[in-house]
Amino acid sequence: MPRYSIVITTVDRPQILSAALSSFLAFDRDDIEILVSDNYSDERTAKVIAGFDDPRLRKFRTDHRMPMPNHWEWIWEQTKGDYIIYVGDDSTLSREALLAADEAIEKHDADIVSWRCCHYYHPDWDVQFKHLPNRGNILGIDRGFTNALYRVDRDKVIEHFTDNLRLAGCFPSVINFLLRRELGEEVRKRTGRLHWAPCPDISASYFSLGTSRPGKYIFWDGLGGIGGRSGQSNIASLLSRGKKSKRLREWLDEFDENNPRFPHHPCPLESISNLLAAPITQAAALLPEWGPQHSYSQKILALRSIDDTYYDRTVPWDDDPTYQQQLADVIASLSEEDRAEVQAYFDTAKAAAAAEDASGKVDFNPTPPLQGRSVLKFALQASMSERMDALNTYKNSGHNPIDKIWEYGGTTYVDQRMFGGDTLAQTPASLTQLATTLSDAEPGFAKQYKEFGMLVEDLGVPASLTQG
Repeated sequence: MPRYSIVITTVDRPQILSAALSSFLAFDRDDIEILVSDNYSDERTAKVIAGFDDPRLRKFRTDHRMPMPNHWEWIWEQTKGDYIIYVGDDSTLSREALLAADEAIEKHDADIVSWRCCHYYHPDWDVQFKHLPNRGNILGIDRGFTNALYRVDRDKVIEHFTDNLRLAGCFPSVINFLLRRELGEEVRKRTGRLHWAPCPDISASYFSLGTSRPGKYIFWDGLGGIGGRSGQSNIASLLSRGKKSKRLREWLDEFDENNPRFPHHPCPLESISNLLAAPITQAAALLPEWGPQHSYSQKILALRSIDDTYYDRTVPWDDDPTYQQQLADVIASLSEEDRAEVQAYFDTAKAAAAAEDASGKVDFNPTPPLQGRSVLKFALQASMSERMDALNTYKNSGHNPIDKIWEYGGTTYVDQRMFGGDTLAQTPASLTQLATTLSDAEPGFAKQYKEFGMLVEDLGVPASLTQG
Protein backbone atom coordinates (compact mmCIF):
# COMPACT_ATOMS: atom_id res chain seq x y z
CA MET A 1 0.00 0.00 0.00
CA PRO A 2 1.30 3.49 -0.79
CA ARG A 3 2.25 5.88 1.98
CA TYR A 4 0.91 8.92 0.12
CA SER A 5 -2.15 9.46 -2.06
CA ILE A 6 -1.83 12.64 -4.15
CA VAL A 7 -5.26 13.59 -5.48
CA ILE A 8 -5.52 15.84 -8.53
CA THR A 9 -9.09 16.94 -9.13
CA THR A 10 -9.73 18.55 -12.50
CA VAL A 11 -12.47 20.06 -14.64
CA ASP A 12 -11.98 21.55 -18.12
CA ARG A 13 -8.39 22.77 -17.77
CA PRO A 14 -6.44 20.26 -19.89
CA GLN A 15 -3.35 22.34 -20.59
CA ILE A 16 -2.77 23.12 -16.93
CA LEU A 17 -3.55 19.54 -15.94
CA SER A 18 -0.84 18.26 -18.27
CA ALA A 19 1.81 20.33 -16.52
CA ALA A 20 0.61 19.24 -13.05
CA LEU A 21 0.69 15.56 -13.99
CA SER A 22 4.16 15.93 -15.46
CA SER A 23 5.44 17.53 -12.28
CA PHE A 24 4.18 14.75 -10.01
CA LEU A 25 5.23 11.91 -12.26
CA ALA A 26 8.77 13.31 -12.12
CA PHE A 27 8.89 12.49 -8.39
CA ASP A 28 11.44 9.75 -7.74
CA ARG A 29 9.34 7.82 -5.25
CA ASP A 30 7.61 4.45 -5.36
CA ASP A 31 5.52 4.96 -2.23
CA ILE A 32 3.05 7.35 -3.83
CA GLU A 33 -0.10 6.94 -5.85
CA ILE A 34 -1.33 9.81 -8.01
CA LEU A 35 -5.08 9.89 -8.57
CA VAL A 36 -6.37 12.16 -11.31
CA SER A 37 -10.12 12.60 -11.07
CA ASP A 38 -11.92 14.25 -13.99
CA ASN A 39 -15.24 15.79 -12.98
CA TYR A 40 -17.00 15.10 -16.29
CA SER A 41 -14.90 17.43 -18.44
CA ASP A 42 -15.02 17.57 -22.22
CA GLU A 43 -12.96 15.23 -24.40
CA ARG A 44 -9.82 17.41 -24.30
CA THR A 45 -9.18 16.42 -20.69
CA ALA A 46 -9.62 12.72 -21.45
CA LYS A 47 -7.02 13.01 -24.24
CA VAL A 48 -4.51 14.64 -21.91
CA ILE A 49 -4.97 11.98 -19.23
CA ALA A 50 -4.73 9.18 -21.79
CA GLY A 51 -1.31 10.51 -22.82
CA PHE A 52 0.23 9.61 -19.44
CA ASP A 53 1.26 6.09 -18.53
CA ASP A 54 2.82 5.32 -15.16
CA PRO A 55 2.08 2.48 -12.71
CA ARG A 56 1.66 5.04 -9.92
CA LEU A 57 -1.05 6.91 -11.84
CA ARG A 58 -4.71 5.98 -11.31
CA LYS A 59 -7.34 7.56 -13.57
CA PHE A 60 -10.96 8.32 -12.68
CA ARG A 61 -13.87 10.13 -14.31
CA THR A 62 -17.29 10.92 -12.88
CA ASP A 63 -20.37 9.98 -14.92
CA HIS A 64 -21.90 13.46 -14.42
CA ARG A 65 -20.75 16.89 -13.26
CA MET A 66 -20.74 16.96 -9.47
CA PRO A 67 -20.62 19.94 -7.12
CA MET A 68 -17.04 20.23 -5.93
CA PRO A 69 -17.60 18.89 -2.37
CA ASN A 70 -19.34 15.78 -3.74
CA HIS A 71 -16.54 15.19 -6.23
CA TRP A 72 -13.89 15.48 -3.53
CA GLU A 73 -15.79 13.14 -1.24
CA TRP A 74 -16.25 10.62 -4.05
CA ILE A 75 -12.56 10.49 -4.95
CA TRP A 76 -11.54 10.21 -1.27
CA GLU A 77 -13.15 6.76 -1.30
CA GLN A 78 -10.85 5.66 -4.12
CA THR A 79 -7.60 6.51 -2.32
CA LYS A 80 -5.37 3.83 -0.78
CA GLY A 81 -2.58 5.79 0.91
CA ASP A 82 -1.92 6.15 4.62
CA TYR A 83 -1.79 9.95 4.13
CA ILE A 84 -3.80 11.93 1.60
CA ILE A 85 -3.35 15.35 0.03
CA TYR A 86 -5.53 17.17 -2.52
CA VAL A 87 -3.65 19.44 -4.90
CA GLY A 88 -5.94 20.43 -7.75
CA ASP A 89 -4.96 20.59 -11.41
CA ASP A 90 -3.06 23.90 -11.22
CA SER A 91 -0.67 23.16 -8.35
CA THR A 92 2.19 20.88 -7.33
CA LEU A 93 4.62 20.14 -4.50
CA SER A 94 8.31 20.83 -4.10
CA ARG A 95 10.74 17.94 -4.21
CA GLU A 96 11.42 18.38 -0.50
CA ALA A 97 7.83 18.39 0.80
CA LEU A 98 7.39 14.64 1.16
CA LEU A 99 10.90 14.26 2.61
CA ALA A 100 9.86 16.61 5.41
CA ALA A 101 6.59 14.69 5.76
CA ASP A 102 8.49 11.41 6.09
CA GLU A 103 10.24 12.65 9.23
CA ALA A 104 7.08 14.24 10.66
CA ILE A 105 5.37 10.87 10.34
CA GLU A 106 8.20 8.53 11.31
CA LYS A 107 9.58 10.52 14.26
CA HIS A 108 6.53 12.44 15.47
CA ASP A 109 3.52 10.27 14.51
CA ALA A 110 1.81 13.22 12.80
CA ASP A 111 -1.93 13.34 12.16
CA ILE A 112 -1.55 16.45 10.00
CA VAL A 113 1.53 17.74 8.19
CA SER A 114 1.69 21.19 6.66
CA TRP A 115 4.28 23.52 5.15
CA ARG A 116 4.68 26.92 3.58
CA CYS A 117 3.64 27.65 0.02
CA CYS A 118 4.58 29.90 -2.85
CA HIS A 119 2.48 30.94 -5.85
CA TYR A 120 3.03 30.12 -9.48
CA TYR A 121 1.35 32.38 -12.03
CA HIS A 122 0.63 30.20 -15.05
CA PRO A 123 1.56 31.38 -18.57
CA ASP A 124 -2.07 32.39 -19.24
CA TRP A 125 -2.17 34.77 -16.24
CA ASP A 126 -2.94 38.33 -17.37
CA VAL A 127 -4.87 39.78 -14.43
CA GLN A 128 -4.07 43.34 -13.31
CA PHE A 129 -4.50 43.52 -9.52
CA LYS A 130 -2.50 45.86 -7.33
CA HIS A 131 1.13 44.72 -7.04
CA LEU A 132 0.69 41.14 -8.26
CA PRO A 133 2.40 40.08 -11.50
CA ASN A 134 0.44 41.08 -14.60
CA ARG A 135 1.95 38.32 -16.73
CA GLY A 136 2.63 34.64 -16.27
CA ASN A 137 5.37 32.07 -15.70
CA ILE A 138 6.22 33.89 -12.46
CA LEU A 139 6.93 32.46 -9.00
CA GLY A 140 6.03 34.52 -5.92
CA ILE A 141 7.90 33.51 -2.75
CA ASP A 142 7.82 34.91 0.79
CA ARG A 143 11.41 34.22 1.75
CA GLY A 144 12.99 33.47 5.10
CA PHE A 145 12.84 29.74 5.95
CA THR A 146 14.26 27.87 8.94
CA ASN A 147 13.55 24.49 7.24
CA ALA A 148 12.77 23.11 10.70
CA LEU A 149 9.80 21.06 11.79
CA TYR A 150 7.58 22.51 14.52
CA ARG A 151 4.91 21.08 16.74
CA VAL A 152 1.76 23.19 16.38
CA ASP A 153 -0.82 24.17 18.96
CA ARG A 154 -3.91 23.29 16.93
CA ASP A 155 -6.19 25.21 19.32
CA LYS A 156 -4.33 28.46 18.67
CA VAL A 157 -4.74 27.94 14.91
CA ILE A 158 -8.47 27.32 15.35
CA GLU A 159 -8.81 30.32 17.65
CA HIS A 160 -7.15 32.67 15.15
CA PHE A 161 -9.41 31.38 12.38
CA THR A 162 -12.66 31.72 14.31
CA ASP A 163 -11.74 35.11 15.80
CA ASN A 164 -10.67 36.70 12.51
CA LEU A 165 -12.36 34.72 9.69
CA ARG A 166 -8.99 34.75 7.95
CA LEU A 167 -6.52 31.99 7.13
CA ALA A 168 -3.26 32.22 9.07
CA GLY A 169 -0.06 30.81 7.61
CA CYS A 170 -0.38 27.77 9.90
CA PHE A 171 -3.93 26.95 8.78
CA PRO A 172 -3.54 23.83 6.59
CA SER A 173 -5.51 23.79 3.36
CA VAL A 174 -5.26 21.80 0.11
CA ILE A 175 -1.63 21.88 -1.06
CA ASN A 176 -0.32 22.31 2.49
CA PHE A 177 -2.70 19.84 4.13
CA LEU A 178 -1.46 16.25 4.36
CA LEU A 179 -3.96 14.22 6.37
CA ARG A 180 -3.70 10.84 8.05
CA ARG A 181 -6.34 8.56 6.57
CA GLU A 182 -7.61 7.39 9.97
CA LEU A 183 -8.27 11.00 11.02
CA GLY A 184 -10.21 11.72 7.85
CA GLU A 185 -12.28 8.60 8.37
CA GLU A 186 -12.99 9.62 11.97
CA VAL A 187 -14.37 12.95 10.74
CA ARG A 188 -16.51 11.14 8.16
CA LYS A 189 -17.83 8.77 10.82
CA ARG A 190 -18.80 11.63 13.14
CA THR A 191 -20.21 14.12 10.61
CA GLY A 192 -21.21 12.02 7.59
CA ARG A 193 -18.51 13.34 5.28
CA LEU A 194 -15.14 15.10 5.23
CA HIS A 195 -15.79 17.65 2.48
CA TRP A 196 -18.70 20.02 3.10
CA ALA A 197 -20.14 22.76 0.93
CA PRO A 198 -19.42 25.42 0.03
CA CYS A 199 -15.62 25.07 0.52
CA PRO A 200 -14.55 21.42 0.80
CA ASP A 201 -10.94 22.41 1.42
CA ILE A 202 -11.70 24.64 4.42
CA SER A 203 -14.25 22.30 5.98
CA ALA A 204 -11.92 19.28 5.73
CA SER A 205 -9.11 21.26 7.35
CA TYR A 206 -11.22 22.78 10.11
CA PHE A 207 -12.97 19.54 11.06
CA SER A 208 -9.69 17.61 10.97
CA LEU A 209 -7.84 20.16 13.10
CA GLY A 210 -10.50 19.97 15.79
CA THR A 211 -10.57 16.17 15.72
CA SER A 212 -6.80 15.59 15.62
CA ARG A 213 -4.81 14.46 18.63
CA PRO A 214 -3.19 17.32 20.58
CA GLY A 215 0.46 17.75 19.61
CA LYS A 216 0.13 15.73 16.40
CA TYR A 217 -0.02 18.62 13.97
CA ILE A 218 3.51 19.10 12.57
CA PHE A 219 4.47 22.11 10.46
CA TRP A 220 7.55 22.34 8.23
CA ASP A 221 8.90 25.87 7.82
CA GLY A 222 10.09 25.10 4.31
CA LEU A 223 8.74 25.57 0.83
CA GLY A 224 6.49 22.58 0.22
CA GLY A 225 3.47 23.73 -1.80
CA ILE A 226 3.34 25.49 -5.15
CA GLY A 227 -0.12 26.98 -5.54
CA GLY A 228 -1.14 27.71 -9.11
CA ARG A 229 -2.90 30.85 -10.27
CA SER A 230 -4.19 30.67 -13.82
CA GLY A 231 -6.38 32.85 -15.98
CA GLN A 232 -9.13 30.24 -15.59
CA SER A 233 -9.22 30.01 -11.82
CA ASN A 234 -11.35 31.12 -8.90
CA ILE A 235 -8.67 33.59 -7.87
CA ALA A 236 -8.70 35.14 -11.36
CA SER A 237 -12.47 35.55 -11.02
CA LEU A 238 -12.05 37.26 -7.67
CA LEU A 239 -9.18 39.58 -8.54
CA SER A 240 -10.54 40.60 -11.94
CA ARG A 241 -14.04 41.00 -10.48
CA GLY A 242 -15.36 38.43 -12.94
CA LYS A 243 -13.83 39.99 -16.07
CA LYS A 244 -11.14 37.36 -16.78
CA SER A 245 -12.98 34.25 -15.64
CA LYS A 246 -16.50 33.19 -14.66
CA ARG A 247 -15.22 30.07 -12.94
CA LEU A 248 -16.07 31.18 -9.41
CA ARG A 249 -19.65 31.99 -10.38
CA GLU A 250 -19.95 28.64 -12.16
CA TRP A 251 -18.68 26.86 -9.05
CA LEU A 252 -21.24 28.55 -6.79
CA ASP A 253 -24.02 27.86 -9.28
CA GLU A 254 -23.32 24.10 -9.20
CA PHE A 255 -25.31 23.85 -5.98
CA ASP A 256 -29.08 23.30 -5.97
CA GLU A 257 -31.90 22.24 -3.66
CA ASN A 258 -30.51 18.70 -3.51
CA ASN A 259 -26.98 19.99 -2.90
CA PRO A 260 -27.35 23.17 -0.84
CA ARG A 261 -24.63 25.79 -0.98
CA PHE A 262 -24.59 26.40 2.79
CA PRO A 263 -25.69 23.28 4.69
CA HIS A 264 -26.14 23.90 8.43
CA HIS A 265 -25.26 27.57 7.89
CA PRO A 266 -28.16 30.07 7.76
CA CYS A 267 -26.36 33.03 6.18
CA PRO A 268 -26.41 32.96 2.33
CA LEU A 269 -23.99 35.90 1.85
CA GLU A 270 -21.55 35.18 -1.01
CA SER A 271 -18.50 36.88 0.48
CA ILE A 272 -15.13 35.25 1.11
CA SER A 273 -15.59 35.78 4.84
CA ASN A 274 -18.94 33.99 4.93
CA LEU A 275 -17.49 31.09 2.97
CA LEU A 276 -14.93 30.82 5.76
CA ALA A 277 -17.58 31.16 8.47
CA ALA A 278 -19.67 28.26 7.14
CA PRO A 279 -17.49 25.39 8.49
CA ILE A 280 -17.61 26.93 11.97
CA THR A 281 -21.41 26.88 12.03
CA GLN A 282 -21.39 23.39 10.51
CA ALA A 283 -19.07 22.12 13.24
CA ALA A 284 -21.35 23.60 15.91
CA ALA A 285 -24.28 21.67 14.42
CA LEU A 286 -22.47 18.40 13.70
CA LEU A 287 -19.93 18.29 16.53
CA PRO A 288 -21.65 20.00 19.50
CA GLU A 289 -19.21 18.33 21.90
CA TRP A 290 -16.55 20.78 20.67
CA GLY A 291 -18.26 23.44 22.78
CA PRO A 292 -18.88 27.17 22.41
CA GLN A 293 -15.24 28.07 21.67
CA HIS A 294 -15.91 26.99 18.08
CA SER A 295 -17.94 30.05 17.10
CA TYR A 296 -17.48 33.40 15.40
CA SER A 297 -18.73 36.93 15.92
CA GLN A 298 -21.51 38.18 13.64
CA LYS A 299 -19.93 41.62 13.92
CA ILE A 300 -16.61 40.26 12.62
CA LEU A 301 -18.46 38.57 9.76
CA ALA A 302 -20.03 41.91 8.81
CA LEU A 303 -16.75 43.86 9.04
CA ARG A 304 -14.74 41.27 7.13
CA SER A 305 -17.41 41.03 4.43
CA ILE A 306 -17.29 44.82 4.02
CA ASP A 307 -13.52 44.51 3.64
CA ASP A 308 -14.01 41.80 1.01
CA THR A 309 -16.45 43.97 -0.89
CA TYR A 310 -15.00 47.47 -0.81
CA TYR A 311 -11.37 47.38 0.32
CA ASP A 312 -10.01 44.03 -0.92
CA ARG A 313 -12.37 44.14 -3.93
CA THR A 314 -12.74 40.36 -4.03
CA VAL A 315 -16.52 40.17 -4.59
CA PRO A 316 -17.20 40.16 -8.36
CA TRP A 317 -20.96 40.65 -7.82
CA ASP A 318 -20.70 43.50 -5.32
CA ASP A 319 -23.30 45.60 -7.19
CA ASP A 320 -25.85 42.79 -7.44
CA PRO A 321 -29.04 43.74 -5.53
CA THR A 322 -29.34 40.28 -3.98
CA TYR A 323 -25.81 40.46 -2.61
CA GLN A 324 -26.35 43.99 -1.35
CA GLN A 325 -29.48 42.88 0.50
CA GLN A 326 -27.69 39.89 2.00
CA LEU A 327 -24.94 42.16 3.34
CA ALA A 328 -27.55 44.60 4.68
CA ASP A 329 -29.28 41.70 6.45
CA VAL A 330 -26.05 40.72 8.21
CA ILE A 331 -25.59 44.30 9.43
CA ALA A 332 -29.24 44.52 10.52
CA SER A 333 -28.85 41.37 12.63
CA LEU A 334 -26.33 43.09 14.96
CA SER A 335 -27.05 44.73 18.28
CA GLU A 336 -27.99 48.40 18.11
CA GLU A 337 -24.56 49.55 19.25
CA ASP A 338 -22.65 47.25 16.88
CA ARG A 339 -25.02 48.04 14.02
CA ALA A 340 -24.29 51.76 14.23
CA GLU A 341 -20.52 51.15 14.26
CA VAL A 342 -20.60 48.68 11.38
CA GLN A 343 -22.97 50.83 9.29
CA ALA A 344 -20.55 53.76 9.61
CA TYR A 345 -17.71 51.48 8.52
CA PHE A 346 -19.82 50.29 5.57
CA ASP A 347 -20.61 53.85 4.47
CA THR A 348 -16.93 54.84 4.60
CA ALA A 349 -15.79 51.75 2.74
CA LYS A 350 -18.41 52.07 0.00
CA ALA A 351 -17.57 55.75 -0.52
CA ALA A 352 -13.86 54.92 -0.77
CA ALA A 353 -14.51 52.24 -3.40
CA ALA A 354 -16.75 54.59 -5.40
CA ALA A 355 -14.08 57.31 -5.31
CA GLU A 356 -11.46 54.82 -6.48
CA ASP A 357 -13.65 53.70 -9.37
CA ALA A 358 -14.46 57.28 -10.36
CA SER A 359 -10.80 58.32 -10.37
CA GLY A 360 -9.87 55.68 -12.93
CA LYS A 361 -6.55 55.38 -11.12
CA VAL A 362 -4.54 52.27 -12.00
CA ASP A 363 -2.63 50.67 -9.14
CA PHE A 364 1.13 50.82 -9.39
CA ASN A 365 2.46 47.50 -10.67
CA PRO A 366 6.12 46.62 -10.18
CA THR A 367 6.24 43.83 -12.80
CA PRO A 368 9.23 44.60 -15.06
CA PRO A 369 8.81 44.56 -18.85
CA LEU A 370 9.68 41.33 -20.59
CA GLN A 371 12.67 42.80 -22.42
CA GLY A 372 14.37 44.01 -19.21
CA ARG A 373 16.72 46.91 -18.61
CA SER A 374 20.34 47.19 -19.63
CA VAL A 375 23.01 46.28 -17.08
CA LEU A 376 24.01 49.93 -16.70
CA LYS A 377 20.44 51.13 -16.21
CA PHE A 378 19.77 48.38 -13.68
CA ALA A 379 22.93 49.23 -11.73
CA LEU A 380 21.94 52.88 -11.54
CA GLN A 381 18.29 52.30 -10.55
CA ALA A 382 18.31 49.14 -8.42
CA SER A 383 18.56 49.06 -4.62
CA MET A 384 21.45 47.32 -2.90
CA SER A 385 19.28 44.30 -2.02
CA GLU A 386 18.07 44.03 -5.63
CA ARG A 387 21.65 44.10 -6.88
CA MET A 388 22.67 41.40 -4.38
CA ASP A 389 19.71 39.22 -5.40
CA ALA A 390 20.67 39.63 -9.04
CA LEU A 391 24.30 38.72 -8.35
CA ASN A 392 23.41 35.64 -6.30
CA THR A 393 20.87 34.51 -8.86
CA TYR A 394 23.35 34.90 -11.69
CA LYS A 395 25.94 32.81 -9.80
CA ASN A 396 23.30 30.16 -9.13
CA SER A 397 21.60 29.97 -12.52
CA GLY A 398 24.11 31.30 -15.03
CA HIS A 399 21.29 33.32 -16.58
CA ASN A 400 20.84 37.08 -16.82
CA PRO A 401 18.62 37.95 -13.81
CA ILE A 402 18.01 41.61 -14.58
CA ASP A 403 14.28 42.29 -14.30
CA LYS A 404 13.63 38.58 -13.89
CA ILE A 405 13.71 38.81 -10.11
CA TRP A 406 12.13 41.61 -8.08
CA GLU A 407 10.64 42.22 -4.64
CA TYR A 408 7.49 43.99 -3.55
CA GLY A 409 5.43 43.90 -0.38
CA GLY A 410 7.64 41.29 1.24
CA THR A 411 7.33 38.84 -1.67
CA THR A 412 10.14 37.97 -4.07
CA TYR A 413 8.98 37.40 -7.64
CA VAL A 414 11.02 35.30 -10.04
CA ASP A 415 10.53 34.87 -13.78
CA GLN A 416 10.93 31.14 -14.34
CA ARG A 417 12.46 31.73 -17.77
CA MET A 418 15.68 32.39 -15.92
CA PHE A 419 15.93 28.67 -15.18
CA GLY A 420 14.64 27.52 -18.54
CA GLY A 421 11.17 26.72 -17.21
CA ASP A 422 7.97 27.57 -19.06
CA THR A 423 5.20 25.67 -17.20
CA LEU A 424 4.26 24.37 -13.76
CA ALA A 425 6.05 21.12 -14.61
CA GLN A 426 9.45 22.79 -14.15
CA THR A 427 8.70 24.72 -10.94
CA PRO A 428 9.98 22.08 -8.47
CA ALA A 429 13.36 22.07 -10.23
CA SER A 430 13.38 25.87 -10.41
CA LEU A 431 12.72 26.12 -6.67
CA THR A 432 15.60 23.76 -5.91
CA GLN A 433 17.91 26.07 -7.88
CA LEU A 434 16.47 29.10 -6.11
CA ALA A 435 16.98 27.67 -2.62
CA THR A 436 20.49 29.02 -2.10
CA THR A 437 19.60 32.40 -3.58
CA LEU A 438 16.68 32.98 -1.21
CA SER A 439 18.10 31.39 1.95
CA ASP A 440 19.72 34.54 3.33
CA ALA A 441 16.49 36.30 4.42
CA GLU A 442 15.49 36.59 8.07
CA PRO A 443 13.13 33.75 9.16
CA GLY A 444 10.26 36.10 9.92
CA PHE A 445 7.49 33.54 9.44
CA ALA A 446 8.65 31.25 12.23
CA LYS A 447 9.25 34.20 14.55
CA GLN A 448 5.78 35.62 13.96
CA TYR A 449 3.90 32.36 14.47
CA LYS A 450 5.88 31.56 17.59
CA GLU A 451 4.73 34.91 18.95
CA PHE A 452 1.15 33.96 18.01
CA GLY A 453 1.57 30.80 20.08
CA MET A 454 0.99 28.49 17.10
CA LEU A 455 4.52 27.08 16.67
CA VAL A 456 5.31 25.72 20.13
CA GLU A 457 8.25 23.31 19.79
CA ASP A 458 11.21 23.33 17.40
CA LEU A 459 11.78 19.74 16.29
CA GLY A 460 14.83 20.47 14.15
CA VAL A 461 15.62 20.30 10.45
CA PRO A 462 14.75 16.92 8.88
CA ALA A 463 17.90 14.85 8.44
CA SER A 464 17.01 14.05 4.83
CA LEU A 465 17.21 17.76 4.01
CA THR A 466 20.68 18.24 5.49
CA GLN A 467 22.40 15.35 3.76
CA GLY A 468 24.81 16.26 1.00
